[in-house]
Amino acid sequence: MNLIKKWFGIPDIILIAALVILSVIMLSYNPVSSRNSDSSFATVYVNGELYGKYALDTPTSVNIGGTNTLQISDGKVFMSQASCPDQVCVNSPPLKEGSPGFIVCLPNGIVVTVESSDDSDDIDRYDDIA
Repeated sequence: MNLIKKWFGIPDIILIAALVILSVIMLSYNPVSSRNSDSSFATVYVNGELYGKYALDTPTSVNIGGTNTLQISDGKVFMSQASCPDQVCVNSPPLKEGSPGFIVCLPNGIVVTVESSDDSDDIDRYDDIA
């Protein structure tokens, strides 16, 4: 104990304790989990143009241009059927809120992303800075 008192004074110990407590509080806060799932949606683009937005909290099946079928269930979105020969989009892992990535069907020109209403606000703020 004398060794600790030799190197650290009472203000140092109080500062270290405060930093440890602050670190624990910051690590326990997860902004992704604090978002509402009802604000999440799947955005579908066909040949670079917006085809539609679909809520992740509503199970549905979407026919995209007669070539692909998009499924939404349990807050996840995945491509269940495609007319393309390689089936990369069908074998892509499901997307959910907070997951990075896309589902892409290049032969049919389809791109699917998962976004929330908060994401669009962030993009607008970055545009204002630039």
